[in-house]
Amino acid sequence: MNQQGYGSANTRHAIGLLWTLTLAGTCLVTVIGSPHPTRASEISLVDPADPNSPTQVDYSLKIEGTLVTPSQNGGTQWNLISTAEFVFDQRRFPADATGPFTLRAIRRFATAKTDSIVGKDHKTSAVLPQQANLIHLYGAENQLLQLSPQVRLTRQQVDLLQIPCDPIVATGLLPARNLKDQSEKWNADSWVIPMLAGVDAAVSQSATCQIKSLTENEAVIAFEGTTEGAVTGSATKITLKGEFVFDRIINRIRSFDAVQSEKREPGPFSPGL
Repeated sequence: MNQQGYGSANTRHAIGLLWTLTLAGTCLVTVIGSPHPTRASEISLVDPADPNSPTQVDYSLKIEGTLVTPSQNGGTQWNLISTAEFVFDQRRFPADATGPFTLRAIRRFATAKTDSIVGKDHKTSAVLPQQANLIHLYGAENQLLQLSPQVRLTRQQVDLLQIPCDPIVATGLLPARNLKDQSEKWNADSWVIPMLAGVDAAVSQSATCQIKSLTENEAVIAFEGTTEGAVTGSATKITLKGEFVFDRIINRIRSFDAVQSEKREPGPFSPGL
């Protein structure tokens, strides 16, 4: 199975995604320094939560793979193609917590839609309605909680907003310490890869990150992670690999490019992938 624009994948299910961040407002050119002084030889890569620095995110997603549904003969396979597009303004807020509970944000969506084709002609679409375009995000133990203060979201709308490699979760791939030099590797916290990949209950995970290139203005960071666990009761194995650009002038992740490969067993509540 080939993933156009992202190389190849060896599992049944692959997600290629790309999102970029642009600056909104006049206050964003201010450089936000590290809360702790660093030595001249150390490298600090911190993306702080600052509600006074709104950002705009443009996110695109492409899924190609095989859907497996139960049948009398053991399982029926269906080709799956899906695309998604999200455009939203975001304000992040600091929280007096640790781990995923530090994630707090408000998003206003200009675009949130997905289109899928299963088999030859079974098409489905989902769009976030205008009256639900304001969303509050809260980091929980296993996932992001997303709530509308204006309307009650349907199950389909909640699923639509659970996007792979969510930009706010991607900040967890940044090093939690100052790096001694460019060659130093680091591991992300145990919650990061499962939450990026959308795993409800993880039994194992690993993640390795390293600077690929470094200048005064930006750092290109490569990462690779794996996780095993369950999604809505279905056992799954996921590999996540990609890179992102950290802007050292404004202290923000500016772009993110990744491929997620997944093999999921059929479960009581969801098909296999």
